[in-house]
Amino acid sequence: MWFSSTIRQTNELHITRMSEAEVHLSTRKEEILSLSYIYDELQLNEDQVSGSLVIPVELDLPTRLKCIRAEDEVRFLPGINFVFGTGDKYPESAPPEVSLQCSWLSREKLKDVEKEVLQIWETSKELCLFNMIDEISERAKNLFGLETLDLSEPLFEEVVGFAETEEHIRFEQGTYFCGVCLENKKGTECFKLSRCGHIFCQVRSFLRSHDNPSLVCTMELIR
Repeated sequence: MWFSSTIRQTNELHITRMSEAEVHLSTRKEEILSLSYIYDELQLNEDQVSGSLVIPVELDLPTRLKCIRAEDEVRFLPGINFVFGTGDKYPESAPPEVSLQCSWLSREKLKDVEKEVLQIWETSKELCLFNMIDEISERAKNLFGLETLDLSEPLFEEVVGFAETEEHIRFEQGTYFCGVCLENKKGTECFKLSRCGHIFCQVRSFLRSHDNPSLVCTMELIR
């Protein structure tokens, strides 16, 4: 009788612990599922409690890039890869595992940023992956406090090429007023003169074929 009662209590305790573990796992999975609704680019691992996300970087102000032979200014940089995992003690007594990967930041700087975002968990002891991603995204806008980036020549060319592609994508997504035909046009129907920055629709396509440093802008002629 006493033995049967002890067995029953032990089983009930085991079931309760299993139930608590399942609820805890479900909570961690739900956090990451919510992230996947916010960030389409999130890559979820098979365990459903770890994954990665490339955080895009659009700077508040153009920043200067330097290599041995050249300099340039860019507004866009290749994204920061945020790799994360959540263990069974997260979030109550352990932070998520976080690793950052980025081609244009030094490993030392990345380690500093990792330590800083882990402080978000230290102050809350709550689910914090979204806040970590948001913090990295916001701090990246001012280059984590850096003024310039000194890069190797191959990396310099890679980053400049990436920035030019992003600029082109954003340009095509915009809408612009053509000062010649006096109509608003989508970016896919426009082009931008490299020297002065004026934008015209492709009705003025003859300008495109003559877009060079010696070209006199049509807007200047109108004035």
